[in-house]
Amino acid sequence: WQSFYHFTVGDGNLWLWNVHTQKPAAEPLRGPEMYAHSVAFSPDGKKLVSGDSDRVVRLWDLGHSPPTAEFLVGHRDYVRTVTFSPDGKTIASASDDGTVRIWNVVSAEPLKRIIEGHESIVISLAMTHNSKFLASGDQQGVIRIWAVDTGEPWGKPMIGDKTYVISLDFDHLNILASANGNQHVWFWDAVHTRPVLQMALGELDFRLAIAAAFSPDEETVALANWDGSIQLWSLVSREPMGRPLIGHELTVTSLAFSPDGKILASGSMDKTVRLWNVATQSSIGAPLKGHTLTVNGVTFSPTGKMLVSACEDHILRFWDVATRKQIGEPLNSHTSPMSSLAFSPDGKILASGSRDKTLRLWDVENRQPLGDSLEGQTTGVYRLLFSPDGQTLVSSGEDGTIRLWDMNTASWIDRVCFRANRNISADEWQHYIGNGIPYHRTCPNLPPGEGAPVQ
Repeated sequence: WQSFYHFTVGDGNLWLWNVHTQKPAAEPLRGPEMYAHSVAFSPDGKKLVSGDSDRVVRLWDLGHSPPTAEFLVGHRDYVRTVTFSPDGKTIASASDDGTVRIWNVVSAEPLKRIIEGHESIVISLAMTHNSKFLASGDQQGVIRIWAVDTGEPWGKPMIGDKTYVISLDFDHLNILASANGNQHVWFWDAVHTRPVLQMALGELDFRLAIAAAFSPDEETVALANWDGSIQLWSLVSREPMGRPLIGHELTVTSLAFSPDGKILASGSMDKTVRLWNVATQSSIGAPLKGHTLTVNGVTFSPTGKMLVSACEDHILRFWDVATRKQIGEPLNSHTSPMSSLAFSPDGKILASGSRDKTLRLWDVENRQPLGDSLEGQTTGVYRLLFSPDGQTLVSSGEDGTIRLWDMNTASWIDRVCFRANRNISADEWQHYIGNGIPYHRTCPNLPPGEGAPVQ
């Protein structure tokens, strides 16, 4: 059913349409006194939920012919909006009775408590990507965040414009976007429940920003639009800086500023990387080509002299920023597309995180992997960050967890010596350390490893 889209009509029927043929895919879904105000597919496309005027939330099983419905009953007025959680396990519904309810998809029963706190009708809902938090927006412009498992409020209410919140959406970093009835879009830090940025849709030309990067001085933000354009915004004046940067043929998916803030790099679905002069807002030469699929990550080295790009084909490419030429051969890294890149502060190590749930460390000078993949995240690795001293690597997963990785070589050695009770072998040295450093005993009080040269 993921091939279909849906909409409702005033005759009380819910129609499913085939996107390709633009014809009805089946007989309409009907119910007594049913008039659907809102509909949403489950993530796997096998179920459909509708919020109806008869105060009922209907959960349709599209695997049956005709589809069958379970009735989720509890609201005391029209059901205004519904949404599935990204993991498909829960449904949230909001009603003109001023309440929000969360339902278990399997049991079709409401979870612990009714969510109350809005003073006007809730008309928009959105869940975080880890399905643990729910945002709700009402007719008075108030946005609230709730813990899904307990129904308890998270943080304080957020108010941008005192007009109805038409829609809400979270990104993977828990930045919440809200669209208001006065054609303003607000971006909120959902963790701290505070505004980050406010823009007018007229200025955005009704395009949705899907990638962003902040300049090192935090005075400029670059926003990438679906149409391939990039707009620079001043965070001081909250105004656009000149005209959009035009050059990519398809959607821009990744952005990064150079350490000095003078150059902006962009990766796109058109398989290219572009460099932009921030001051003149112009393209620096021709696009960098070589990738075969969407470029979903770009990052500068700490010196700004090197750029690394990651592609959906699992390939890493290194570029000389001055000459805009590729450095060495591309690296085939992970078994799934990469989602994050980070340089160590000294620029000697590059970390890459992937949807295959692993991290890899790379020797930048030799462009070789440092040992095996780091495993521990239970879902795809979404963001990576080195501590300022380079001794710790932080990774965040799509499951909402954060892990800290010890990058201190001395502590690595101490742990290896304690656990193995021996020095590493010559083969292990070559695999984990490489030939660039001569073999020597790292555990001085223990005998040399197998195959080690006589010292």
